[in-house]
Amino acid sequence: MDFRQDEIIIKEFGENLRRLRLEKGLSQGELAAEIDMSTNAISEIERGVTDTSLTTIIKIARGLKISPAELMPAK
Repeated sequence: MDFRQDEIIIKEFGENLRRLRLEKGLSQGELAAEIDMSTNAISEIERGVTDTSLTTIIKIARGLKISPAELMPAK
């Protein structure tokens, strides 16, 4: 996988996070408070500015009450 593909995956992950968060009716601040993260961190992930760790993905999924797989980009 090349650098460009990595960027696409990170961006798609962030788009999925935003879509799912909005479907749950949560603001970035509400989700951040629920999972003990900063609103800025959630914003950066959603915008695809920053990559994230597996533990953070699991925290986000738990906060949204979904499976971590639901956050993953489609193949």
